Amino acid sequence: VDASVPKDILAYKEEAQLETNQAGVYHHEIFSLAQNLGGLTKNLINIIQGPPMASELFQKKLFGFLLLLSFDSDTHNTYEILQSIFNSEILQFRSLFSTSRQQYGTSGAHKLLQKIADDLNILAHLDGAA
Repeated sequence: VDASVPKDILAYKEEAQLETNQAGVYHHEIFSLAQNLGGLTKNLINIIQGPPMASELFQKKLFGFLLLLSFDSDTHNTYEILQSIFNSEILQFRSLFSTSRQQYGTSGAHKLLQKIADDLNILAHLDGAA
């Protein structure tokens, strides 16, 4: 500990570091994601906190994945796909997402997003037929 730096400043820095890196994601990234998600932010919170609460590993993977997505409506329909995914059965989504292979980059993330949406749609039709 550097004696020249007041203890309250050191404590503030430590606290800020903890607050800015939760589940491997910084506050500014969370705010940006929340802006992009808009009304779907509540659904994301439900996916994480819905019983049983999602593991920290799942949360890290999910946030990392969501941060790769482009929300440019001219080139991607990310919001619409997420809306259908986030309104699906939470445990089904968690299971599919947990077992999915993370793909690299924005393009890979969008391919995975579409695959999860397609798989959830198939599961919903199977559940409806039962």
